[in-house]
Amino acid sequence: TEHHPYIRISSIKIIQDGFDKISFTNEEAQTIKEESTKETFHNDLKNSILPHHKYDDEIKEGVLISLAGSNKIITSTIVKSTGNLNVLLVGSPGTGKSQIIRHAIQYSPIHHFASGSSASAIGLTAAVDKDEILQETIIKPGLLPLCNKGFAGIDELDKINADDLGKLTDCLTSDSLEVRKAGKHKRF
Repeated sequence: TEHHPYIRISSIKIIQDGFDKISFTNEEAQTIKEESTKETFHNDLKNSILPHHKYDDEIKEGVLISLAGSNKIITSTIVKSTGNLNVLLVGSPGTGKSQIIRHAIQYSPIHHFASGSSASAIGLTAAVDKDEILQETIIKPGLLPLCNKGFAGIDELDKINADDLGKLTDCLTSDSLEVRKAGKHKRF
C-alpha cells in the first residue's frame, strides 16, 4: 500500500495583517484628531521621516504619500485605482535614498526590504519550490505579495536585469501577480 501525506485544516488564524488591525486607545484617537486639525500637521508628519537628516521635502513627501496610500476606486466592476501608490526615488549616489527607504518601511506593520543587486524577479514576485514534507511543487510568494497592503522597499533598481524589471513593472502596474509554472497556478 502506498501512503500519501495530507493535511486536514480545522481552522485558520491570521497571524499577520495590515493597518486595518491597528487600534488606538480613546486618548490616542483624540490626540490624532487634535493634531490633524493643526496647520502644521502635514509638515510634522513629513518631517518625522528621518528628522535628523535634511533631505529634500519632495522625497519625504513621496514616502509619506506612499505610506498613506489612496482609496481603492471601483465603479461598475472596473477598478479605476488600486489604492496602492508606488514611489520611485531617483538621485545621485550618496544622497540617502537607501537610508530613507530603510527608515520608512518601519512605519508599516507589513514590510520587507530588498536590494536590486541581489534580487531577481523570482525573489520579488514568486518562486516555484519543492515541499519536502508533501513532496509536491509549491509556489512561494516573493517580496511583493508578502508586502500586500504594506510597504516594499526595493533599493538599487538599476542593478536588476531588464527582463526581471519588466516582470516587476507588470506586477506593480496591475497590482496583482499570476504565476503559472510546473503545472501550478497561483494568483496573488
